[in-house]
Amino acid sequence: MTDNQLAILFRAQLLAGLARHGLSAVPVIASYQPTTEGRATEAAIYFFALPESRHGWQGRRRKVNLQTHKIDTTEVQIIQGGFQVFALAPQDPQNLTLPTAKDLVNIAAMICNSQVFAQAMNRAGVGVQRVTEIRNPYFVNDQGQFEPSPSFDIKITHQRSLSEITPVVDDFAISIHRV
Repeated sequence: MTDNQLAILFRAQLLAGLARHGLSAVPVIASYQPTTEGRATEAAIYFFALPESRHGWQGRRRKVNLQTHKIDTTEVQIIQGGFQVFALAPQDPQNLTLPTAKDLVNIAAMICNSQVFAQAMNRAGVGVQRVTEIRNPYFVNDQGQFEPSPSFDIKITHQRSLSEITPVVDDFAISIHRV
């Protein structure tokens, strides 16, 4: 599975989970995009990919194709990676019913831990390992105010594969020569 396929799948499942819980108006946005998008003016959930590590040995499967006289080799590697999910939500002291950034992150973490989310990811060939604790650091925003940026990491596993075709040897002859 490629990076883009994984990000699209993750985002789609998170959006579906938010919709199931009445939060379909909350956008889920990929951070660090190749184009300048800017910050959403309303509450939003953001995510970006974490580093990947390879687990175990690279598996190989070979199959001889008798019609083409070639060997189809597929190599598969289990990859553990994940996403960091965080939220930003402007607060209005006059309206305390609005969800905070931490509320949104907690809901997103619960969705990522849900059975429905895990089953949907599994059907696509992605395993959900765990959701980490929720961090809540503060930063100074573009208006000079302290703003929380709560986040969590979700660890997932998936496979990357590589296929090659090698011609089959039809026959060979041994010959011994003097040197």
